[in-house]
Amino acid sequence: MDKKKCEYCGELIHVNTRRCPFCGSIVSEVPLEIIKAEEDPSNVGELTTNNNEKEQPFVTQTGFTSEVRDNQVPQKPLSNAMKVFITVLACIIPGFGQLIGIIVAVVFMSDEADSDRRSFGKALMIASLVIFVVISICCVLYGVFAYGVMMANPELRIK
Repeated sequence: MDKKKCEYCGELIHVNTRRCPFCGSIVSEVPLEIIKAEEDPSNVGELTTNNNEKEQPFVTQTGFTSEVRDNQVPQKPLSNAMKVFITVLACIIPGFGQLIGIIVAVVFMSDEADSDRRSFGKALMIASLVIFVVISICCVLYGVFAYGVMMANPELRIK
């Protein structure tokens, strides 16, 4: 049985696995390192690689590849945990969190090589803008309500 290392947590997983059962990250379909487990179980740490003479394109997501330039190091796709952390940060902190979410979304949407980052950037942009609009509407409604209460009760006014 051929195994490969997960790109994120380093655990050994089956070659055909698309999502790591240990960390939940989506792993590339083309393994960079294959471990032959049936040859010698004691040599689990030794890796055999598939190296061809010509350069192969970097696989960012199943079906999507991008050519790696000489001076460019390929980026690993974002793990699901990092996506959740960024999304929660952008949603929980009012005002400032949405600003951070919009900035991060613009950076991710400008990444031409990785379609996963682009799609996450679009989703983060939409979520940040929707939450910003909802918070703004709530603030306006609170101001209108507070003004109405102040006008109805003159004893609450500051003199």
